[in-house]
Amino acid sequence: MMQKQFMAALAAGLLSSSMLSSAYAADKPLIVTTIPPIQGLAEALVGDLAEVQPLSNSGATPHGRTLKPSDVRKLTKADMVVQVGPVLESSIQKVLHSNVEDDHILTLEEIRGIHLLEIREGGVWGEGHNHDHDHGHGDHDDHAEEKHDDHGHEDHAEEHHDEHGHDDHAHEEHGHDDHGHEDHAHDEKEHKDHDHAEHEGHDDHDHEKHAEHEEHHDEHGHEEHFSGDGHAHDPHLWLSVKNAKMMVDAMEAQLVAHSPELKDGLAERKTALIAKLEQLDQDLSAQLAGLGDVSYLVFHDAYQYFEDSYGLKPAGAVLLDPERKPGAKRLSELREFVEHNNVKCVFTEPQFKPKLVKVLQEDTNLKTGELDPIGFGLETGGNQYFELMQNLSTSLKGCLTK
Repeated sequence: MMQKQFMAALAAGLLSSSMLSSAYAADKPLIVTTIPPIQGLAEALVGDLAEVQPLSNSGATPHGRTLKPSDVRKLTKADMVVQVGPVLESSIQKVLHSNVEDDHILTLEEIRGIHLLEIREGGVWGEGHNHDHDHGHGDHDDHAEEKHDDHGHEDHAEEHHDEHGHDDHAHEEHGHDDHGHEDHAHDEKEHKDHDHAEHEGHDDHDHEKHAEHEEHHDEHGHEEHFSGDGHAHDPHLWLSVKNAKMMVDAMEAQLVAHSPELKDGLAERKTALIAKLEQLDQDLSAQLAGLGDVSYLVFHDAYQYFEDSYGLKPAGAVLLDPERKPGAKRLSELREFVEHNNVKCVFTEPQFKPKLVKVLQEDTNLKTGELDPIGFGLETGGNQYFELMQNLSTSLKGCLTK
């Protein structure tokens, strides 16, 4: 009898402890992030003071991504949502602003004083190359030819999907394949039965909804994402360590405004994180010193902030648009450019298939490397951002100094 009473008391104590632990966890602020580099910075800042959760499929390319019902549930519960902004993540804006109050959204490209660079026009930036020519009718001809080929030849269409990772990511991005997410079956049912208003952002190619999206964001002052001449800025702004420090400042300030009791703990963690970022900046500068004159090609123009920080000068990008593969004319021009401009290396990306790079390499001494602006497959945690940036440096130096 005594033993039964003891076991009952022990079980009650354990249950009480578990309930207290759950209540404590539930009391922590919830931060939702849209891409892995921002998740890494947020986790490094808050530690166990808050909970950080990413949107699903955040390792995939953020261009054209749609949100799933499980993402919408996260957004509605979030105390802070950290996004890069509409230029990179235009497809999620309507769902985001329909489910989260504006003062709970931190848009990094809107941080006062953040360093923004304009998108580079044309796909080759080598000295003496005519940018207007690269961005003009020749490219449109390539696109028209490519579209015709894709619709007329099954193998061309399949290759187009391979080149842009759609075999791997398209179903993910439209919520049809969760790759093991535990709420997959539940989400599929919700996707069919859920209130239409919560999913109106899923049809991102509907022109009427795009018009509503643009009107909505004009009301929130998003027109400053464009420079005076109407060109959008390059959205890959997290690849500048100086920008990353400003992002950390902004995340801390907004989180303290929501949860003042975290002020002292966050201030201590932020000081340590800023010091670590400054050391990273110094290390990368030392590693990449002397490589400013080495010519190379990237797969798409995602690294301008990193290159600007460390004096690198890429010759250009293979893709003019991440959503399209180049046509035959474009590839021919790139091959000619490689042969006549001493281009040493071309970099692929894990989100895209490298078939096009093999075409460029034929009968040349062009070397290959891999760059990843998102941190595809990196483990989550406070070191994620540092690994991303170090991996970029290691890949660049490894290919450019061989």
